[in-house]
Amino acid sequence: MIPLKLTIDGINSFKTSQTIDFSALNSGFFGIFGATGSGKSTILDAITIALYGRTPRSKTPNDFINLTRQVANVVLDFKISSTNKVYRINRCFKRKKDNKTESEVTLFIKNGGEFNVVCEGVNESDAKIKSILKIGFEEFSKCIALPQGQFANFLQATNSERISLVSNLFNISKFGAKLTDNAKAFERKVSEELNLVLGEFNSISAENQEEIDQITRDINEDSAKIAEFKVKFDEISQKINNYAIYSSKLNELNDVNLKLEAYKDIESDIKEKEALIAKLEFVKPLTEIKNQLDDATFLEKKKSDEYSVIKSKFDELTIEFDKIKSELERFSQDYSKKHEELLSKKQKALDLIAKESEVEADNKKQLELNEAIKSINYDKVLVEEEVNSLNNQLIQLQSALDKNNLRLGEISAPEGVASQIKKASEFESQIEVLDDVIKQISDLNFELIANKNKLEGDKQKLENGESFNEENYNYGFVCGKCEQIEEDNNIINEKTAKIYDLKAQRKQIITNLENKFGGQSLFFIKNALNSNEEEAVKLKDENVEIEKQINKINAEILVNKSKLNEFETKKKFYEDDLASVKSSIESFKAKKSEITNIDNLSDALDDLTNQIDFLNNKNEEINKSYQNVFANKTSSEAELKAKIIDLKNQTVLRQTLTEKLQQAFSDKNIDFNEFDDLIDNLRFLEPLKAKISDFKNEYSILVANKERLTKELSENKIDVSEQSKLQNEKDDIEFNIKTLQIDLGAKTAKKQQKEQNLAKKHQLSAVIQEKQHVQEVAKTLLKLLHGKAFNEFICLKYLNMVTITANEICSVLLDGKYNLVFKDGEFLVCDNFNGGEIRSASTLSGGETFLISLSLSLAISEAISVEAFSDMDFFFLDEGFGTLDQELCETVVASLYKLQSKNLKIGVISHVELLKERIKNKIIVSKDEAKGSVVRIDQDL
Repeated sequence: MIPLKLTIDGINSFKTSQTIDFSALNSGFFGIFGATGSGKSTILDAITIALYGRTPRSKTPNDFINLTRQVANVVLDFKISSTNKVYRINRCFKRKKDNKTESEVTLFIKNGGEFNVVCEGVNESDAKIKSILKIGFEEFSKCIALPQGQFANFLQATNSERISLVSNLFNISKFGAKLTDNAKAFERKVSEELNLVLGEFNSISAENQEEIDQITRDINEDSAKIAEFKVKFDEISQKINNYAIYSSKLNELNDVNLKLEAYKDIESDIKEKEALIAKLEFVKPLTEIKNQLDDATFLEKKKSDEYSVIKSKFDELTIEFDKIKSELERFSQDYSKKHEELLSKKQKALDLIAKESEVEADNKKQLELNEAIKSINYDKVLVEEEVNSLNNQLIQLQSALDKNNLRLGEISAPEGVASQIKKASEFESQIEVLDDVIKQISDLNFELIANKNKLEGDKQKLENGESFNEENYNYGFVCGKCEQIEEDNNIINEKTAKIYDLKAQRKQIITNLENKFGGQSLFFIKNALNSNEEEAVKLKDENVEIEKQINKINAEILVNKSKLNEFETKKKFYEDDLASVKSSIESFKAKKSEITNIDNLSDALDDLTNQIDFLNNKNEEINKSYQNVFANKTSSEAELKAKIIDLKNQTVLRQTLTEKLQQAFSDKNIDFNEFDDLIDNLRFLEPLKAKISDFKNEYSILVANKERLTKELSENKIDVSEQSKLQNEKDDIEFNIKTLQIDLGAKTAKKQQKEQNLAKKHQLSAVIQEKQHVQEVAKTLLKLLHGKAFNEFICLKYLNMVTITANEICSVLLDGKYNLVFKDGEFLVCDNFNGGEIRSASTLSGGETFLISLSLSLAISEAISVEAFSDMDFFFLDEGFGTLDQELCETVVASLYKLQSKNLKIGVISHVELLKERIKNKIIVSKDEAKGSVVRIDQDL
């Protein structure tokens, strides 16, 4: 975390708002200077307040709010270097009447050029800041506001004092009483678990493998006996099954014999049914003839009845025909004469009515033609107005086009834009040369700054005496350094002179360009050229659009002129047609004197039409009746003749069929009178045949089964009396098998239980051994933690780690002269410039002691930051430099400048004038009666 900007308002001595821009400081090493009580330390307090809302020196906000203010505010912008994110924290405190305070906090993040709110409220903002910094208030206070007072005598402190201090700084108490309590609790828990397992182990009865093996042998013997009994059981079961089969066959044979006896009783009935079947078989083919005979008899009667009906109808039609024929002859005499007369009258009336309808059509057409001519005249006026409007638009567009072309001519005139464009090309080439000059100036500036920095570094080394150590101490080396510095000075002077030349050249180019354009500035010239070019492009684009509109309007004018020609053509056609219609109407008016009473003629025409229709309908009706009656009479006469012939044929057919049937019955010696009964019984023929067939099949099967069973029983005779004895033996074997199976189940269950107990014993034994081992480890740990031995051991490890980091810093501060050695609870120093002699740190000079103490302070601060995984890139050194002499102050400042190489931002708070003179980047704090503390940044160049 690196602070960028801090605003303090109403905190401690800062009565009014003051802003410190840390980013304006050129280097990573700066000092905060001012008189005692000016408010130097408040700057450090304000950073802590902004981040955490409190300071190590305050209990409540009332402790740091200025007495003259009711509201205090602090704003801090800071950067996280690992993520490159910039945050702003704004914290405000308000004093209330009950002497309590109210806090408001808002956290922002910078996106682009603006700060956006991340969160608001004390709790949420504090948690978010801690997650960003990855360090809490206590660690921050120890890392940033180094408690230097505690480390002033760190080297000379006793071992117990040093261990206590390290324990507090790194919270190593967790390895003391807390760890001991945890170890005791763990040991108790392990002991309780061990007791539970031992109790379970002792509750299981003792088992041995020999008993399990004996039970296994007994189980095998019982299984073998059961297998033997099952073999005997299967043999006896097979014999008993054979007895059952034999008995079943005997019973089956008795059933067959009983059925054969029953069939003897129905043999006579079967013979009667077979005789009936024979008759039915004879009658079955004659059924068709019998049906034909019945049909012939029925038809004969039916045709006789039909003949009677047709004969009666024929007689009636003959009478009606004679009557209609007489009426038709009478009507025909008057029809022709009256019909011709009516038609003549009708034609005259139709001619008059048709002429009237033609005149009405001509009048209607005359009106339509007049309306069409009016419409054409109206449309013609509209189109002519449209043409005039388009011509006006065309004139306006042509005027705008001429105006644009005139302006384009002015821009393109010899003394106008064309000339300026030519000058512009020269201007652009000169600008390229100018840009090249500017680039050369920039490159030389960079080289000049680098050479100056190198020169300052070489001078600083000479001033610090770096070139006069034992390894390099010789006259040639020192002179070489001086020569190099002199050479660097010459290079800087040469490049500075070249820069002046280039700047003069650049100025001359600009002056020449401006003279070419009439003394106008380059900015004005460039803008004017760009403006003319833009105007020319705009005018050309406008001309293109105007020409498009002119072409469009010309096309519309042509279309409208074409419409006017079409209107003239249509109007001439309608006028010719109108003249023709008027002529037809005048002709009708000339003949109208010949026509009188047209309305009465229309009524007469309707009457004549009705009379004609009546005569036609009557004539058609009489003719139709005559034709129908004549046709019916003719049809009935033909049908009557056909019926007479059909009736005679049907009678002959009936007689022939009757004789044929009688002859068939006579041949078979069957009474013809039984014919109808036999026909009725034909429906039983097939069932009887099926029943007799089933009877014969069943009888044959019974005979075959009797023969088979008799043969099988004779071949396999069995004494059924032994069946009872075998059944008893089978029951005994089955009882023995069940008894053995029950015993086998009990033995198997007993074996399984013993095996489970034995396995559980083995398992618990392993657990007991493991728990006993853990218990021993816990007891050993308790012995190790007895007292503060382990706590001291961890503290010593931290001190060794801090010593390694302190040596890295010390090598920078003291040029590798000393190394710290931590041995047997005491700090020693190794003098590298005196053969590596190791001696007590108490033998160091005051300045050396201060620098080594500073190294330890920075190492401990870095260790705390690392432990908290924080990203801290700066710290404040609030140390009493007033006790140091001038030489030591010089040494401290030079050493802190060297420490910048580790990318640390180091702030020194002091009121010592010597430090103020030596440190270039300064924040000056002064007091003002009205404003309170006032700050300003002072940088020595």
